[in-house]
Amino acid sequence: VESLRVALHRRPGPALGRRSPRERSIAVSNFGPEQLKCVQAHHSVIMPAVNQMPFSVGHGKDTVVADDAAFGTVVQAYSPLGTGSLARDELCTSIGQRYGKSAVQVALKWIIQKCVSIATQSTNLQHLKDDLDIFDFSLSDQDTAEEPFSSRWSREEMAQLNDHSGLTFVV
Repeated sequence: VESLRVALHRRPGPALGRRSPRERSIAVSNFGPEQLKCVQAHHSVIMPAVNQMPFSVGHGKDTVVADDAAFGTVVQAYSPLGTGSLARDELCTSIGQRYGKSAVQVALKWIIQKCVSIATQSTNLQHLKDDLDIFDFSLSDQDTAEEPFSSRWSREEMAQLNDHSGLTFVV
């Protein structure tokens, strides 16, 4: 391996302080402002380029984008459709009908309009194509005024979202 473009770190710790000369940037997962301050305090560490966290309609701290931007870090939404419930969400569906889009496309567009990048996945090629078909419309102020800012997810759904123990490195 000549270079490692992004090394993903899940929590601050000794491994975060040991930077390989091959690392060009690092990404972190679920870091809050206090954890980013801790990283910043170690001058030998590169500041994270990306902070992966759950962020979707109905879930995500309102200030997270600005909090991370203060450190030069971009938020990347994993589980941008929650546990899949947003694919059937009535509000996203009704807004999507106004634009000829699906509930999924509305939910993804909402994230993009918040200046958050998205990590989607599917084994269905058509779903992946549909995920990209969100750049020909914008949600209006009226649409976004309807967005549910408070979490509608159950404790079990949140636990499932936060269990990403198999995730270690992105190369």
